[in-house]
Amino acid sequence: MKRRLISVLIAVCMVLSVFAVTAVTDVSATSGTADAQYAQNTIQGGAVLHCFNWSYKDIEANLQAIKAAGYTAVQTSPVQAPKDYNANKTDVGGQWWKLYQPLGFTVADGNNWLGTRAELKSLCDTAEDYDIKVIVDVVANHLANNGTDGGTFAYLNTAVESDLKNANYYHTNNIKFNENSRYNLTQYHMGMPDLNTANSYVQNRVLSFLEDCVDLGVDGFRFDAAKHIELPSDPSNCKSDFWPNVINGIKNYSDDVFVYGEILGGAGTDISNYTQYMAVTDNQTGDLALQYAYDGEADKLSASAYKKGASASDSILWVESHDTYMGTSAMSSLKNTYNVPNDIITKAWAIVGSRADSTALYFARHSNVMGKASTDSTWKSPAVTEINKFKNFFNGSSEQLSYSGDTTYIERGTAGVVISKLDGAGEVSLTAKKIADGTYYDQITNNVFTVENGIITGTVGSTGVAVVYNPTDTPVLTPTYNTVKFVNTQEWSKVYLYAWNGNENNGNWPGKELTDKTVDADGNEIYSAEFDLNFKNIIINNGSGEQTVDIVYNDKVTGYYPTEKNSGGKWLVETYTGNPPSKNNYTDANGKVISLSEIVPREADDTALTGIGNEFKNLRILGVQKKTESTANSVRFVTVVNRDILNDAEDYGYIAVGADSMDEARSIVEGYTLDKAPEKNVFTCKGTSNKISGDYGKDGANTKYKYVTYAVNNIGDYSVAVMFYVKDTKGNVYYAPYTNSAGNTYNSCSVNWDALK
Repeated sequence: MKRRLISVLIAVCMVLSVFAVTAVTDVSATSGTADAQYAQNTIQGGAVLHCFNWSYKDIEANLQAIKAAGYTAVQTSPVQAPKDYNANKTDVGGQWWKLYQPLGFTVADGNNWLGTRAELKSLCDTAEDYDIKVIVDVVANHLANNGTDGGTFAYLNTAVESDLKNANYYHTNNIKFNENSRYNLTQYHMGMPDLNTANSYVQNRVLSFLEDCVDLGVDGFRFDAAKHIELPSDPSNCKSDFWPNVINGIKNYSDDVFVYGEILGGAGTDISNYTQYMAVTDNQTGDLALQYAYDGEADKLSASAYKKGASASDSILWVESHDTYMGTSAMSSLKNTYNVPNDIITKAWAIVGSRADSTALYFARHSNVMGKASTDSTWKSPAVTEINKFKNFFNGSSEQLSYSGDTTYIERGTAGVVISKLDGAGEVSLTAKKIADGTYYDQITNNVFTVENGIITGTVGSTGVAVVYNPTDTPVLTPTYNTVKFVNTQEWSKVYLYAWNGNENNGNWPGKELTDKTVDADGNEIYSAEFDLNFKNIIINNGSGEQTVDIVYNDKVTGYYPTEKNSGGKWLVETYTGNPPSKNNYTDANGKVISLSEIVPREADDTALTGIGNEFKNLRILGVQKKTESTANSVRFVTVVNRDILNDAEDYGYIAVGADSMDEARSIVEGYTLDKAPEKNVFTCKGTSNKISGDYGKDGANTKYKYVTYAVNNIGDYSVAVMFYVKDTKGNVYYAPYTNSAGNTYNSCSVNWDALK
């Protein structure tokens, strides 16, 4: 939802008013003071308040306190019309689940416990003035049953919207789901009529519902039971295009919408198949954090790995949820969190709620009446408030989790630490791994903490939590050091980082040994390193003769991984952002998985083609396809083009070299590329060549990558090749020349260039 000008002006005024304050110490959330300096403008990376079962009016009435407590978004219960609504039945335990058995895909206008369309719009309008985002819960996997546990059309509630009363819109398997396969997860039911989410009408109804919510002012969506809705990557008997159609559809409709999916436990598929569309709940990481806080296991609470395998920025963390509070779904020995004391919740939130990059969801323990705000005020307590503010303040800074005895602590950047003393109040003496020497203040108690010679000392207050840093008018967003990750794909027994700039370096060769290591769900060993901000060049090595090429450090990427050796025996590297690549696969910008097990030579330069060469890291893959012939030789076609060129292009397409007809040209192109090529974008070019290599489009002295096309064909005398062309708005056509095995480059062929121009 695009911000209205008035809300921007209000936000600016709030910021200016805050900048007039010279220091911030103990701010009470209950005072209603909203500290704009702590607010973020996006949901991702912030703190979300789950207003479970709150009416729209009650959420709106609490927005000032929500803002003051450091939350950047609120999440409502499902806004669809619920099953069996009765205004006289308001007991939460008996009614809440009905909101998760909706009657269709329309925003309920009354006849529910949350309120009317007008009240939802009023909430969104007021939230926008406070710069608070609104997320609504969406149930798209199923609709309400008739009171009988069943998953087919026959069990549909009679009150379901009439246009959804069609047997074709539901799965026909009346079997309860299990997690033995993706088919069982997505095609079997959860006790309610299971929607056939592969059906285009169902998809369009869901998308129209989301668009209606956006029109009312909604900023984001949480998809209930997301793992039970199939993916394009699923087996052929259960895959569908629901997620790309619905998610891409709503993101095209609203350019800043936030989406995350409920993935409880395992999904039966690589989590990246979901995260290419949305963030996901990492319930195991959060559930275990609460268990460790409850059991006093500070060492386990300090574990930094994300159990789901998604990156931090794609993860939603909580300490408890409506499912763990109302039921027994927690993936820990606690199972149900109802009887966990609030002080334990706060100690766990101190760690979960202050982590870098992930989005934190705080469950406001509900009242006993449907549609009423929580009567438990822990969500806005001083400790929880200061944890939220700390998270917002250090947005963009790195994290370091550690423990000592009964204390877990997390350092952010070099200027802050949150301490969770699981055994209660008292003095601490902790090893500082990031925070610089100096004097800091606990924002909850105003107690003084000192960092001297790498030791943090101070007294934690009665909550068992200390939020230690010195807020200023400008949040600390820029790290004071470089950070990099290295995926140990070659399984070196030791990994070193050598960094330098001019005559300065981080120590004699081989540099600093890296010991900060995690292992992701794919088995990748990922080493993390920090080095001086002034160092711009790095080499990663094993200390025993194996090393990468010289790497010019790029702070826009997450890390590097070695692919293959160049002629000098040094490892070439690829960059990645977000999740590291699978050991054997590379996922391109279209979501296609490319095997890295085969090495394809390059003719144009000495950069190996495994995914994309490092110097092409600012370009985008348009298509990759591997085609295996009966002779065991293989063909792989790769097209890479600059984003700006494509944005400015009037037209682009493929040229089939060696094709005798348009039909053959289309057949060749479709065989070599990812997508079916429309006829108007396919042309023939008579000629033969055993190998095609890339070249750069040049414009005088101003070199600009206009296209890069590669194909390798090694199947004997007969050869076919595909070239990619771009036609700009001035009518100029650029294409990649092809080179034969003898190194001769051919820049012309019998293609009808007039047809292109």
